[in-house]
Amino acid sequence: MKRSFSSVCAIFFSALMLLCAWLPAPARAGQFVNANLVGQWDFDEGSGLVAHDSSGNGLDGVIANAGWTRDFLFRPGQALAFGANSSVTVANAPALNFSGPFSVSVWVKPDDVTTGELRVIAGRTGSAGQFCWALVQDGADVRFRVSADGTFDNNIMDGEAVLYQALSAGRWVNLTAVFTGVTLNIYLNGEMVMSPTAYVRQPFATTAPLTIGVGSGHFLGAIDNVRIFNAALNLDVLREAAGFTSMIHGRLTRDDTSPVAFGWVTASNDSGLWMWAASDASGFYTMYVAPGCWKVSPAASPTEDLATPPPQCLYALPTGQGGSQADFIYAFNGLAVRGRISSSGGLGVPGVPVNYQNDAGLSAFAVSDALGQYTLTNLPAGKGAVKLAFPSGPWALEKQDVDLAADLSGLDFLLSAGASLSGVVLTPDHVPVPGVAVSWTSEMLGLSTAALTREDGSFTITNIPAGPGRLQAIPDPSMLLCASPEIFVDLPAGAVRNAGAIFVEPGALVAGNIVDAYGGPLSCLDVSADGANFSAYGRACGGAYSLVLPVGTHLVSASRHGEGGSALGSCAVWVSVSATDVAENVVVNAPDLAVYDLEMGGRISVTVSADPGWVTPAQGGLVAVAFPAGLLAAPLDADKMARMNPSGMTDIAGPARSGILSPLCPGSYDVYLVWSAAAPD
Repeated sequence: MKRSFSSVCAIFFSALMLLCAWLPAPARAGQFVNANLVGQWDFDEGSGLVAHDSSGNGLDGVIANAGWTRDFLFRPGQALAFGANSSVTVANAPALNFSGPFSVSVWVKPDDVTTGELRVIAGRTGSAGQFCWALVQDGADVRFRVSADGTFDNNIMDGEAVLYQALSAGRWVNLTAVFTGVTLNIYLNGEMVMSPTAYVRQPFATTAPLTIGVGSGHFLGAIDNVRIFNAALNLDVLREAAGFTSMIHGRLTRDDTSPVAFGWVTASNDSGLWMWAASDASGFYTMYVAPGCWKVSPAASPTEDLATPPPQCLYALPTGQGGSQADFIYAFNGLAVRGRISSSGGLGVPGVPVNYQNDAGLSAFAVSDALGQYTLTNLPAGKGAVKLAFPSGPWALEKQDVDLAADLSGLDFLLSAGASLSGVVLTPDHVPVPGVAVSWTSEMLGLSTAALTREDGSFTITNIPAGPGRLQAIPDPSMLLCASPEIFVDLPAGAVRNAGAIFVEPGALVAGNIVDAYGGPLSCLDVSADGANFSAYGRACGGAYSLVLPVGTHLVSASRHGEGGSALGSCAVWVSVSATDVAENVVVNAPDLAVYDLEMGGRISVTVSADPGWVTPAQGGLVAVAFPAGLLAAPLDADKMARMNPSGMTDIAGPARSGILSPLCPGSYDVYLVWSAAAPD
């Protein structure tokens, strides 16, 4: 986390935000898939009006009024965003008429799932009397409809399979609709989650075109990787066709090694994709996922007082290589926290989200009831924090630290008025930037919240508690804009402030490899760089990282944040970005970024015999920080130090007033002694 110093040394960063991972493409499907592939529209052109058919069958589509967006692997310009007048149309062709089994695989991310108009994801519906088949969104449900007579009016000639509650707004899912010749089925993320629906008639031989994103109603959201096959895909093949070519597996056990049967495990990635699996009677689970980095989380036990283990971040290896393993051990005697949330008048406040978090990355969730009471269960012993988050309402964010050794009752919250901050995000040319995340963070309070900029670049952040904090604009990396430097704000309760303009510098994408002391690839690490007019954040996955940097020469380093694990030391590298790189969107190759653990890294012992004469604040403590030798030239500039990530940091504590800077990469260092103040001003 960021540490706050006195006015002598200001603030430097060591915490990063979890942003996008630049992930590899999914593996190509196997021979069976290719042999039966009729059409494949990947929507990876990034521009133009043609959706190319990569099956080799020449069934290119015409794009109308659709824009480019990130795909389910978070890659920019690799999927299509559909609106009220968007469509992709593929002209009628003999290969699109089936006299037997067929399958349709598609990735979708709906903008909303409210019940109302039926919205066609893909289908051949055409004019009256030309209905063949359609995959349709109906609120959160998905319908796979097939007709044998050219109409769909729920008569004996029509078949329909319905997958209930399959969709969530803003979340990618893969849908594979399969007609076997005798049944209809819809698979969700490569898993069978419904019973097949009997249907034995053959689809109508229509002359209608294939349409994507439009039919009886327009689909609103993103669509990617549409594939049609003239065969009924089995589980293994449809997973491969959808891109689920990697595997995560493991075992759930208790402290005494006994299995946790029928427990749930979920996996999520930075693009919002969410996968799940259940353990069997022996505690083993397996889930098939797309390649890339995943946060794997075991669910709380609903029937036992077991402490939920923390999540694990990992890179999912291909199924053919055995996949990646994540085992979880549930401790006995899980603990509970109970309390009440009330307004200033003493009335209980219902519907307030309550979150528990600890440094290992474990989180638990509850919602206050009609009386304002809440209960968090299955918590581990030790330190953590209970926070209130307000999606709406006038109150401020709240947090209380806990150190659990037994169940805790009476952790009550008395709500206070929240402040709000508004402003606008602009480029140096004063062009408004929509869709930028603007965050408010208080290291001292341990709280943060954020909002997205509107079309005119404006933003409003609400529910801010009284006290000091930092404001920062963090554009999506696909915008090729750097994050802004942090802006200090100090707000009284209920204040309404305008922060004015926040400027974000243009930059170029910098990409490199991140390896351990033996040259092996690393994942799940944060990568960052900072300067006077910018900040840059990235995420390492599969041994690679990327971040956006402006013109100049910058120091890039890595750290671990928010997911537990052992300490590490990063060998920072220098990266130069030219004006040409920025103007021409050149991808700049960075040197390998090496990271050392406690076993391989070096160490520096620091001992202070007495407080330096310049130590005057009443609260705080001494901290030793190490920077590469010569990086900070005399006289020291507090602002420059504030914007540099140190190679190492340690508190000077205990009767011996000493600390250890470790692990450090091989090299020479300058060690500085600074005062960490209680307030970040």
